[in-house]
Amino acid sequence: MRALEVFTVFLRLGLSSFGGPVAHLGFFRTEFVERRAWLGDAEYAELVAVANFLPGPSSSQVGLAVGLHRAGWVGAGAAWLGFTLPSALLISRCCLICLLFLLLHIHHHVSSHASHASRHTSRHTSRHTCAPRHL
Repeated sequence: MRALEVFTVFLRLGLSSFGGPVAHLGFFRTEFVERRAWLGDAEYAELVAVANFLPGPSSSQVGLAVGLHRAGWVGAGAAWLGFTLPSALLISRCCLICLLFLLLHIHHHVSSHASHASRHTSRHTSRHTCAPRHL
């Protein structure tokens, strides 16, 4: 049950937290130290200090650590998934929309050229094949 709680809290943060890792760390502190008291100030400061030495965004590292602290390895995965899922879905949707517009543009471009070539060929062919031949 704790992993589900971790997932829902991080999902809400993922949906509402904009900005970079530094902004996320502020939201995390408010949520996990002040509001929920999952960590004390000193524990949170240590997590942030360690996260700054690890590769990748420090907010991702802290999020994983908070999930791990609260609900073990499953909680770490739930924290990562909950926080990352909203932005991943948004980016995926934007990519799909761009791909759709690109495909529509290509289809229009190919169709207009094919139509032009077809008209030109039929006009050219009818002029040369249907003309009376002089013997």
